[in-house]
Amino acid sequence: MLTLLSSPLSTAPVINRFSRRVSVCAEAFNPDEEEEDTEPRVVHPKTDEQRCRLQEACLDILLFKSLDPEQMSQVLDAMFEHRVQQRAGHRPGGDDGDNSRD
Repeated sequence: MLTLLSSPLSTAPVINRFSRRVSVCAEAFNPDEEEEDTEPRVVHPKTDEQRCRLQEACLDILLFKSLDPEQMSQVLDAMFEHRVQQRAGHRPGGDDGDNSRD
């Protein structure tokens, strides 16, 4: 009589947790050898006061902390001021937000 316990299918395969993956294929990538960006840089003109305010606002933001001065300058150049009416910037929960210039 063949039972579930004696069935050859009931034995779980032994998995060696120390075995390594057989192979991984990937193209080598070295960011230092990457060519310069060919896309034109976006620059929105700013007064010195606006630039200083933006720089101060970005000081404690984790995303910007690791940028070198040249990269930070490019990021600040790409930012633009968007003034809104009082309460116009309030969006109800669940709605999508955007940076459109109304």
